Amino acid sequence: MVYEVLKSGFVLVPNFHFYTGEGVCVFAAQDNDPSWRRKPRPMGRYLSTAWIPGNYLAEGMLIVGAAVSTHNPVTVHLFEREAVAFQVIDSFEGDSARGDYRGYMPGLVRPELKWETQVDRDSVSRFAVDGQEQRSED
Repeated sequence: MVYEVLKSGFVLVPNFHFYTGEGVCVFAAQDNDPSWRRKPRPMGRYLSTAWIPGNYLAEGMLIVGAAVSTHNPVTVHLFEREAVAFQVIDSFEGDSARGDYRGYMPGLVRPELKWETQVDRDSVSRFAVDGQEQRSED
């Protein structure tokens, strides 16, 4: 987002609002960069960039609103509701968060979460051997 501060002394907070094509809010995000948090911005032209992690968004149309606000008191100085729109395409190749699953996946976001699975070595395991279950201790 590119914006100009015309009067210094305000603690301005750039923020983005992500909506589906149907108008459902997916999420809103604001600039919490420590170098500007709670600090007044001097007059000038600014460029604020928000980075969305790869594989975070689910497939579909997204419309982004861009705003600049202050928090104390809460004032919205600018809000462009439909600043940009884009289509997210969830590929079946590469490092997509869908992995090998090819069916419909619900949800507004699709984060690729870190997973960890451990085997409880003290528990009794069942193994199928020749069509019969056997109990064994690891």
